[in-house]
Amino acid sequence: MRFSLAILVFMATGSLAVEPPADQAFLTSTNWSASAFSHSAGGSVCWIMGDDGSVRVEVLLDPEGTGEDSDQGGSGVAVNLESLLTWTGDGWTLVLGPDGTGTLNGWGREWEKVPADLARMVRLITASLQKFPHRPADFSFASSIRQPRRNAGIPRPGMLGSDESGEGDPVDWRYQLTSSDNPGFRKKMATRGRGAGGVGEILVLHWWRPAGQEGYALSVGSSRRPGALNLGPPRNLAVDMPDPEVFLPLWPLSQFFDAR
Repeated sequence: MRFSLAILVFMATGSLAVEPPADQAFLTSTNWSASAFSHSAGGSVCWIMGDDGSVRVEVLLDPEGTGEDSDQGGSGVAVNLESLLTWTGDGWTLVLGPDGTGTLNGWGREWEKVPADLARMVRLITASLQKFPHRPADFSFASSIRQPRRNAGIPRPGMLGSDESGEGDPVDWRYQLTSSDNPGFRKKMATRGRGAGGVGEILVLHWWRPAGQEGYALSVGSSRRPGALNLGPPRNLAVDMPDPEVFLPLWPLSQFFDAR
């Protein structure tokens, strides 16, 4: 349970490469897989965004989803959209309002306040993936890190990904998050020396195009969190612009949309 909830620290969205039709929004879905140390998990995820910045994410944990397809973001398995929309199985609902606050709860269980680090990562990944592949989004709580030219200065640790780009090639975006902590000089230099971002965690969004598929898969990594979350290329379904009630975790999404 704790490992599965920790996965949500990375969870938000997949790539929205095109804009939805007028007066409509995208219900986006894909598969996910994650691993850290000796643990692995997988399943399906879907999300929808309101024009006021609200976000609702549904995460399904598949008992058979052990993360074996992590290199492809779990893309080799069909998305279980019906279970996501009907709250069938073991899963979670995450809702963020336009002010960044929200709720997180297991299906059929009590609500909890969304942790601040999870809320801002959801915001960062959501906005970044809306912008991809054009340019990184801007945030008040994170700064985009430009990868230096090869052989220029001190190289970044290999764990933070490559600097390749181009048609069909991997693409990395890096962000350094701000922190409310005020560590001492020694601790600050130690974390900076390990490539952990000094006082700010570094989040890496790494896209690549899986063989034989359209669209980009996404791998999310962090300088301070073990393992990685992988998302397969997303599928967008155009739906009517969601009512405000969609962003209340009172009802499953099947009350508003059909599983297709």
